[in-house]
Amino acid sequence: MTPSRVATRPVGYVMFPMEVQQVGKVELCE
Repeated sequence: MTPSRVATRPVGYVMFPMEVQQVGKVELCE
């Protein structure tokens, strides 16, 4: 996951770090 992905979802990253990581991987794959 790129830092920009984390920056776009600060709240989601803090509340659901694992889910956000999975979403980030999907976006990078797409």
